[in-house]
Amino acid sequence: MEEVQREDGLPTISAFRTHTPDQRVQARIEISGPGLIRSPEGGIDVMGNGHAIAYTGAIRKETIDADSLDQAFSRLREVLG
Repeated sequence: MEEVQREDGLPTISAFRTHTPDQRVQARIEISGPGLIRSPEGGIDVMGNGHAIAYTGAIRKETIDADSLDQAFSRLREVLG
């Protein structure tokens, strides 16, 4: 994750609308918690501007507040069990 954050950011693109680097996901880690059926899910997105965002959920993502990448992993671990 830190290597991706150090890379050059993603450029702004225009398709049907304009997408700035902070709106584009450059890398994603998805994690599932314990359990076979309907286990908790979450992950961390590294955005095109290098900012990391932790979240829970797979379809409806809810952001987990974190000030650093280490804190994001720690809080995600707490939430997913």
